[in-house]
Amino acid sequence: GKEKISKSKGGAEPIPKAAETYGVDAMRLYYSHVSSPFVDVEWDPSVVTSYRNRVSHIWNLAQEILSMKEEENPDLDKWMKSMFARRIKRINEFMERYDLRDAANDIFFEIPNDIRWYRRRGGNNGKLLKEMLGEWVKLMAPFTPHLAEEIWEKLGNKGFVSLETFPEYDESMISTEAEAGELLIKGLMEDIQEILKVTGIKAKKIYVYTAEDWKWDVYEKILKGEDVGKIMKELMQREELRKLGKEVSKFIKDSIADLKKLPEQDKKRFGAKINEFEILRNAVDFLEKEFGAEVVVEKAEKPVYDPANKSRYARPLKPAIYVE
Repeated sequence: GKEKISKSKGGAEPIPKAAETYGVDAMRLYYSHVSSPFVDVEWDPSVVTSYRNRVSHIWNLAQEILSMKEEENPDLDKWMKSMFARRIKRINEFMERYDLRDAANDIFFEIPNDIRWYRRRGGNNGKLLKEMLGEWVKLMAPFTPHLAEEIWEKLGNKGFVSLETFPEYDESMISTEAEAGELLIKGLMEDIQEILKVTGIKAKKIYVYTAEDWKWDVYEKILKGEDVGKIMKELMQREELRKLGKEVSKFIKDSIADLKKLPEQDKKRFGAKINEFEILRNAVDFLEKEFGAEVVVEKAEKPVYDPANKSRYARPLKPAIYVE
């Protein structure tokens, strides 16, 4: 059953045959991920079992990577490199402040999630993932040394991974554009799923409308700190926007409120102006496979088909959607 391990109870409770039952790596990961310097650890056999399963999952994922062939996809590969570099940065920051819980979370849960998304999107660059795996095992080593050494050996390396230098952040690997592109696709999928859930519609056709360029300009100006009056004055100098005066004014005010709520990291993604239309057109096959419906991507400026006038709701990184 559950047992609280605390100073008041002597600091430790004997757990017979725990190492044989769960494995040393699973127990180390359990203690790292559930504990913090200010909270007593509660021993829960069912939870420890889930960490044993997590260690097995990482092992199986490593075997899958080792068996992959090289098949480049420049945009997806760029995203994978960028996300991995960002994870390394976060993990180093966590380790520097002895935040083992968050470090373990990124190493054993978030990195596999990134790889899963990469594979789901069609990423299949075995060479890239093997190179990543070589760095990933160095991140694992302080937490699950036996697992890390086994994978290190499978990669064909000599010596011990525990003696290797801990990976360092490489800013040159960061691609804000690639990250914004995948964020766009993930967000769109979540929005479509929500619409289908709420309406109960069995989608046959999904229309997606990407934001007009002037809306991107508004976001850029807001993030630079320009005031509403100045932004409005500049936009009203454009002939095509004068007739949309009220709509433009409302969009500016709503955008200021929306952007204020965002964390700094998310704000930076709007700094990389991406071609949403091209990104989503290139992802049409993927989206059609995911939703089992035809997907049509249009620009909100002049949509060919928009019976419910949904295109006017398109925002940067948040396309408008119409389902039938």
